[in-house]
Amino acid sequence: MIGPDEKEQVILASTDAGQHAEEIARYYRLRYQIEFVIRDAKQHTGLTHCQARSQEKLDFHLNMSITTVNLLRLLARKAGCSPRTYRREAYNRLLIERLLSKLGLSAEYDRKDPRVQAVIRTGRMAV
Repeated sequence: MIGPDEKEQVILASTDAGQHAEEIARYYRLRYQIEFVIRDAKQHTGLTHCQARSQEKLDFHLNMSITTVNLLRLLARKAGCSPRTYRREAYNRLLIERLLSKLGLSAEYDRKDPRVQAVIRTGRMAV
């Protein structure tokens, strides 16, 4: 276990012997972020559910999935929650509106009502 005064050391490698250490570290950090974007695209935007065959359609699907993930991350950051929580709360709001509509009740409701907020926050994950 590493103590508070000790720094953790990580070994990073590159096939380019002339590459500076800072650049290698920056690339590893970027790669890690790319892994998160791809994971989120698979989980939240259906990246793996495309049935297109042409390259243009596959490219479009990939670009839309990645763009959606980035927008989701941006909106979640503005809301102060995780992308998963933001998506779940958006679904809960949609579900409330659909239930009210199907029951013939007014879709207008007090969004700030604590009872409504409790339903919207159902399934909220800690940040």
